[in-house]
Amino acid sequence: MKICHISDKIPLIHDKIGGAEWAAYRIIKAQRNMDKFVITSSIKNRVETNLKIYDVPIKFEGLVTNIRLGILPFNPSVYKKIKEILKNEEPDIVHLHNFKYFCFSALKVAKDLGIKVVHSVYDYWLFCPLSMLYIKKEKKVCKFYHGINCSECFSLPGKTSYLRKLIFDYYIKMIDHFIVISQDSKNILIDNGIPKNKISISNLVVDNIRKSGKKYKKIKNTVLYAGWIVPHKGLDVLIKGLNDTNYKLFVAGEGTKSSEKYVSECKKLAQEMNVDVEFLGKISNEEVIQWMKKCEFLVIPERWRIPLPTVMIEAMIVGSKVVGSNIGCIKYCLPKNNLFNDEKDLVKSLKSVKFLKGFPDNKKTINGIEEIYKKL
Repeated sequence: MKICHISDKIPLIHDKIGGAEWAAYRIIKAQRNMDKFVITSSIKNRVETNLKIYDVPIKFEGLVTNIRLGILPFNPSVYKKIKEILKNEEPDIVHLHNFKYFCFSALKVAKDLGIKVVHSVYDYWLFCPLSMLYIKKEKKVCKFYHGINCSECFSLPGKTSYLRKLIFDYYIKMIDHFIVISQDSKNILIDNGIPKNKISISNLVVDNIRKSGKKYKKIKNTVLYAGWIVPHKGLDVLIKGLNDTNYKLFVAGEGTKSSEKYVSECKKLAQEMNVDVEFLGKISNEEVIQWMKKCEFLVIPERWRIPLPTVMIEAMIVGSKVVGSNIGCIKYCLPKNNLFNDEKDLVKSLKSVKFLKGFPDNKKTINGIEEIYKKL
């Protein structure tokens, strides 16, 4: 069986990657006994990955890109280039990971060539132009999905937003099977008309980082935040929750071009709230793991229905106590003692947290994905 994996970006060879890219990369690398290759965007760093990789030029910024992400998700040049690759390689399965910048061109090629398609869901671009189901202005979860309510986030006519749903529903029906990591993600897909029998819940594939690297003694009353510094990930909620406490906060991550103002607001808020915080900036995944080993707590203060908090699983593996927002995938992965509804509950959760341990069964996860391939 030959598998084609398609992902907008891949760790090591690309910059500005997150948990979704690492999740895809770990699945691909773990499929050791399969004939596989990868299609991704233009390679930035020439690093040896031991993977057969085809790179296709795609743009991540610009008006045309935003239009494709928002309402017209097709790129003729990408369609042509991927068609050449697939006709040459003749894979049995196309496995889509984060593919929104490739648009539905990649999906359409596969279906035109009669190839079955699996999609691992790492965000909600299929049902939201922002990919998050999150109303930015009001800083709250969107419960309406794409359609006329998109006018809450965009100055678009209602009919234009409704057209997006019609176009996306047309393409979504072409996907043969969906892989999610939580019941919450499965519920979102079902709410959008995807049949239950086309959805499987699967664990993440993770690196065995428990015994790797240097050992550290936990520093008491230390909290780690690891991720992009953007409003929907809720760093400001965490800072407010630590107001006038003796917890030391370390922030590993950086903002985006559009969130520079938010980063400044968080730094100013920390001063106003008398929170002892150290901004570590952008650091490598290996350095993030080191900080997980040092800090007593990892806090995940998400505001959106996150489907994939890879840092949560990594922190559990290395022995951090994990606390998170009562939302999305998190509420299905953590016990009630480890959850908080808002900043007022945070310290209470830190004091009542239950320590979790255990290592996901990577072999079982990969075997499960292979079974999905075989059934298709």
